[in-house]
Amino acid sequence: RLAALKLLRDHGVERACDINVEAIASKLGARITFDDLDGATARVIRIGSLAEIRISNRIEEVGWRRFTTGHELGHLCLGHVVAQGTPGEIERVCTPMNPDRRESERAASVFASELLMPEPFVLPFCQTSTITLAPAREIAREFSTSVLASAMRFIELTTARCALVYSELGRVRWIKPSATFPDWIARGRRLDPSSPAFGYHHTGTLDTEPHVLAAEAWLPSDSLDGPNVQIVEHSALISELGAVSSMLWL
Repeated sequence: RLAALKLLRDHGVERACDINVEAIASKLGARITFDDLDGATARVIRIGSLAEIRISNRIEEVGWRRFTTGHELGHLCLGHVVAQGTPGEIERVCTPMNPDRRESERAASVFASELLMPEPFVLPFCQTSTITLAPAREIAREFSTSVLASAMRFIELTTARCALVYSELGRVRWIKPSATFPDWIARGRRLDPSSPAFGYHHTGTLDTEPHVLAAEAWLPSDSLDGPNVQIVEHSALISELGAVSSMLWL
């Protein structure tokens, strides 16, 4: 995060509209190209002081392209490289839209998040008393990022008891909780039939309005403050991935 903020300062970024990842890449000696990559969404190659960031032409959404570019810039700035091929040539292949437990991949995504959505700029969007996907969509519009990445950034910075859940085929694939969210929702858990996210995976249609549910639809009863606790679920379809992202708020 500190490396990303320093890079923004060095390039005179003072507002969201100043965050031009192509210009930043150019000043760092990196060229961005779009290509048909097999089995990956991005690749970064550097020979000496020059670098090329190749982005899959399958990525059409602007926010995902920007995040992927920021992710690869993170690898360059943080020195995450693997020696391959000819002497002096380095290359790294990434799929930043998929979860990766490797420390270097995690660090590159954290770098990209801070570069595209700097904490000082994003915090005002997190000062809200009602938690739905609406603040994430405001962040996405302001910073030209995807709603999913924006929702994850909101979760990182809010003080509210909320979490973002990513589900596929009726099961939880991963969860990102805020610091105050009371319990971890297990990966692989089946969605409750009362959840709008379950409705999409079951019927192919998604109710995109916020809904109030019994908190036990998502959390075990022994993790709640008492009986009759409610949770707000606001879900959105990620059509290009066939998945649903759900903002949960106690």
